[in-house]
Amino acid sequence: MKENKKSTGFIISTASAVVSGIILMVIEPTRLFIIGMLSIFIKKAKYLFLFIWNYLISNHRINGFLLLLLICLSVLLTFLIVVALLEQRINKIRKTYIKDVFYNVNWRWNWNGGTITNLWCFCRNCDMEISYDDSSMNRYSHDTNPRIDLICDHCGRIVSSIPQNTKEYLIGVIEREIRRNVRIKEEEQKNKNIKKE
Repeated sequence: MKENKKSTGFIISTASAVVSGIILMVIEPTRLFIIGMLSIFIKKAKYLFLFIWNYLISNHRINGFLLLLLICLSVLLTFLIVVALLEQRINKIRKTYIKDVFYNVNWRWNWNGGTITNLWCFCRNCDMEISYDDSSMNRYSHDTNPRIDLICDHCGRIVSSIPQNTKEYLIGVIEREIRRNVRIKEEEQKNKNIKKE
């Protein structure tokens, strides 16, 4: 038993010595290679910096620092123009998509940036604002079919009945559906633009 433990310890110590020797063999050339590449990179960066510095302080019809400022401003302006054009495409879809029909009811809303505001429903017959009745959702109600009823006071009828919802939940569902439709329209617009190119 003791011999078996001694031989196992000898094997482990020999294996660890071999592995550490291999690691040292690999690490030293790698370290030298990295140091060599870094020194070359630093020399090239130094020459590039000196070239740019000498160009900026040398005599031109325009001062070098003013030229650098003009280049930076033109890059910034180009970036801002590209961002504005991309936002304009997205906002064009949002500005035009301000009404739709969900649950057999007309819904209208406004956009404030990327946020839906003033979302409400209107009757499809008389275009009157719709009120809601969620009394069946009351815990004291004995109604076996809890729902929210969308009621047109002008027409005097229930326009739509949505099962097991609250007003806040219903509005959240409609907002998610609107955002989904916007994403679909944006994808369709992208596909049209790709086909044109």
